[in-house]
Amino acid sequence: MSSSRIRKWLVPVGAAALMFAVFAFPAASFADQPGGCDFSSANNGIPDCTGPVGPQPGGSTFAGGDGNLLTSPTTFGSTDWQNAPGLNAGFDLPSGTSDNSFGQGTKEDDPNVSVVTGSIPPNKSDLTRFYEASETTANGNTYLYLAWERTNVLGTANFDFEFNQAASQPDLTTTGKRTINRTAGDLLVTYDFTNGGGKPVLGLLSWLTSATTPAIPGFATNSCLSAHSFPCWGDKITLTSANSAGAVNNLGSVTDPLFPNSPNYINPVPALQFGEAAINLTGSGVFPPGACEALNSAFVRSRSSASFTAEVKDFIAPVPVNISNCGAFAISKVSSKGGPLTGATFSVTKGGSPISGSPFTITDPSGTLCLTKLVPGTYTVTETAAPTGYTKDPTPQDVTIDNTSTCANKTVTFTDTPLTDITATATSEAACGTASHIICRDASNTIVGESATGNTDPAEAAASGLAPGTYTCTIVIDP
Repeated sequence: MSSSRIRKWLVPVGAAALMFAVFAFPAASFADQPGGCDFSSANNGIPDCTGPVGPQPGGSTFAGGDGNLLTSPTTFGSTDWQNAPGLNAGFDLPSGTSDNSFGQGTKEDDPNVSVVTGSIPPNKSDLTRFYEASETTANGNTYLYLAWERTNVLGTANFDFEFNQAASQPDLTTTGKRTINRTAGDLLVTYDFTNGGGKPVLGLLSWLTSATTPAIPGFATNSCLSAHSFPCWGDKITLTSANSAGAVNNLGSVTDPLFPNSPNYINPVPALQFGEAAINLTGSGVFPPGACEALNSAFVRSRSSASFTAEVKDFIAPVPVNISNCGAFAISKVSSKGGPLTGATFSVTKGGSPISGSPFTITDPSGTLCLTKLVPGTYTVTETAAPTGYTKDPTPQDVTIDNTSTCANKTVTFTDTPLTDITATATSEAACGTASHIICRDASNTIVGESATGNTDPAEAAASGLAPGTYTCTIVIDP
């Protein structure tokens, strides 16, 4: 993805809805480690956690490598799941015979899936919920934070988080065949943890629709990872400590204070039943500087083994998210007499070059045009044509946006003035009595209207499209 090729990553609204709640956060309790580290990379009981993912300063403060959800203590970061930026959550159906999963051999590369019901086999991970959060920090890096929980205590964990551009997805909470709506450039995050040693192995894959799919930043080629034909998940980027962190709570149970009234709530969460990760999407190359990328939905599923070709089993249906390094702003057009206007046309440039789609015409009755999926920076907006009956606002305006800018909080307003037509007429009262000549001038003495050359009867001078001001028409009769 490049600045000349803006890709929109949108996400579906699934049956599991985004939830908001007011949380009362307890202090560290249950089996949370006093030092704030609930993870041991060698699984030998010695805490071994990492701090926030770099680079610093001005980067992430998220404790994605400490294996718990609490901000206290802040040894490994001042931000954690209990105060995560823009927290989103997905919840599975209740465990047991009413739970659902993918069946009939569904694999990662299959956009066509089968949803079935029934208990998850005891040797497979039975997911209960997942969390997602993201932010673009002061140093311009976009970070993605992920977490999962499960009901069963297995030594291994193999999960995949999928992020789609599509605005909608099929309902995965009911049984039957479904087609996941994927677009070239969708993102898959793989999360593999083996009991007995090593930190979670994190990977990124991009959805490819053909060998000629435009190159995805951060990915070397347009080759399928395991499938023999397109569409498929492409080459895998294995993340490192330079651009990611991950941890599983293998030192004991941890406190989860989030959404206590939601399905399958477990607190404390037993050892090996919670895992998390923090990923620098900019540092890994998939959200490059100077480009606009956005992911707007997410869901998670479990693989039956570490092999990417293994069957996918339990899942949690998609929820809306907002992972973006893009900005937006609105252009508002009003009349000097009050009220919105439609029909005005604007050019929008960045660094002197018109952006894609420019010029834009306002057609919404509100008199507002919303421009989205914009690379952060400064844009110049110029009104190039006013609505019929109005004079355009002559002054260009600059607007500077970042990834927090929206059409609700960043607006440039242009004011147009109504125009007026005038006519001055002189007519003799007697046939062939008098003849006249009329000249109309504006305040600067510029002629805006004049009757026919010479003296005529009747004589008429007309001027149209006049802005408010003072105009003088001089009538000379039979000079």
